Amino acid sequence: MAIEVVPFREEFRQEVAQLLRVFWHDPDLSLAQFSWLVDENPYSNTPLVYLALSEGRVVSMRIFHAARWEVVGSGRSFDVPCGVAFVTDKDYRRRGIGALLMERAVDDMLSRGIKHLFSLAASPITFRVQEQQGWRRAVLYDQVSRSRPLRQWRRFIGRQLPLVRKILRRTRSQLAADRAAPKPDLKRIFAPLDSIGPITFEGGRLEITQVPDAAAMAALAATGRDAGRIRHVRGPDYFEWRYRMPIMEKRFLTWSQGDARGFLVLEARRDVKREIRIVDWEVTGDAVLKRLLAAVIKFGEFQELWTWRVGLPEELTDFLDQSGFKAITYDTQISNYSAGLMVKTLTDPAADRAWEIGGTNLLTPENWALRRAYVL
Repeated sequence: MAIEVVPFREEFRQEVAQLLRVFWHDPDLSLAQFSWLVDENPYSNTPLVYLALSEGRVVSMRIFHAARWEVVGSGRSFDVPCGVAFVTDKDYRRRGIGALLMERAVDDMLSRGIKHLFSLAASPITFRVQEQQGWRRAVLYDQVSRSRPLRQWRRFIGRQLPLVRKILRRTRSQLAADRAAPKPDLKRIFAPLDSIGPITFEGGRLEITQVPDAAAMAALAATGRDAGRIRHVRGPDYFEWRYRMPIMEKRFLTWSQGDARGFLVLEARRDVKREIRIVDWEVTGDAVLKRLLAAVIKFGEFQELWTWRVGLPEELTDFLDQSGFKAITYDTQISNYSAGLMVKTLTDPAADRAWEIGGTNLLTPENWALRRAYVL
């Protein structure tokens, strides 16, 4: 059966949203999430969405979102799209459609002057496909989570009973994809934090809100602590857009004492019950971040709390270890898989500077200042 690859067209919006329910299960949230990605992105009003059609019906797609990056302190920025989703209808898998989509995407982006692509959240299958297509792994995220006793017991049972674990996982997936599946009560989950007004905590003022102060966040990001490292451009327009993400419920913690200040962001999915994630922060010093992390642990009372350790100083990784955070393991048949950032050059990979941006090597982990918030 012939497969035609085309760029996104408005007539396919509803089909795209339905196919994307494999990631964003609620149909209304799926449509809102896709529209937020392609219509509201502050860096481009041109969708970077490539569709595979069979008899005029969308059966697979590859989605990238526009993103602007910088080497902090260099005064230069670079547009490098990021992969968001690769999904294929179950009846059309293992037909080489992914390679066709990627070929079309590369041709289109080269015509726009784009020289690199980033992939920040490749699943095990996508990771394997991308390795075959010349992507290289640049950074491992070193993901860790902290579970309360009930969740730890469930995990222990799951490890001891692999078959039961697979059945439960399949059942949860089916329920989540069902329109009638119950949604998590995020008001209850965040209630312990929401009950706290501005208080004094470890000598400073701690405040928890549901709405971001984009200007203040951008001002903190401009302090230059990430000088010489690659990160997303973090101006007010970025923070305003990023924290309108429809599928996420957010909480914003700020702590200040004199000139010392910082913020930390928590997120949870609105459509499925999962862990609370620490996704973003900016601080004037590591001691401020330690206080913010301590506040989340002390006041959040979360069943499961998740974050990255990549890029954190030893003092903070030790603090996470001492606070009960454990490394996340992966149940996958792909032996070398681990969550991380992958990079693809659209030029000759053997050419000088093919793996550089702004004179900074993309494949050196220490050259990156990453946040989980960059993964959409």
